Amino acid sequence: MKTKVNLLQSAVISTALNSRESWTLTANLEKRITAFEMRSFRRLLQIPYTAHRINISVKLEVTSMTGEFEPLMQIVRRCKLQWFGHVSRHTDSLANTIMQGSLSGKRTRGRPKTSWLYNVHSWTGLSHERCLRNCCNRNNWQTIVHAAKAP
Repeated sequence: MKTKVNLLQSAVISTALNSRESWTLTANLEKRITAFEMRSFRRLLQIPYTAHRINISVKLEVTSMTGEFEPLMQIVRRCKLQWFGHVSRHTDSLANTIMQGSLSGKRTRGRPKTSWLYNVHSWTGLSHERCLRNCCNRNNWQTIVHAAKAP
């Protein structure tokens, strides 16, 4: 079973989470990522859809067989926050200019779409200026990343 989980993580999950740093996570996308993880575990354990098993029991079974694992949403959050800190520390890079930039003019009517930076601010609970200030100190930012990845 441990070999199956290692194969799942190395082949399937790494392919599914390709370029995860650039994703703008909406509630729908978060649900889909969690559903993909649970579907993968159920296939790994050969649990049919007709079996009425809740997700917690499936996670506990996988944990008892293989040990602790990091959920996919936590992996995505951690990688995205680490990427934000990395890009923010390089002030003269094109990626930082694009990430910090804004467009002139009026926006369209209605509720604004969820932005990439909104995810970072909602996970850390910090304003944009405080995030940039904390990114300068790598150790301080790592502390924030580890505290923010818990749901």
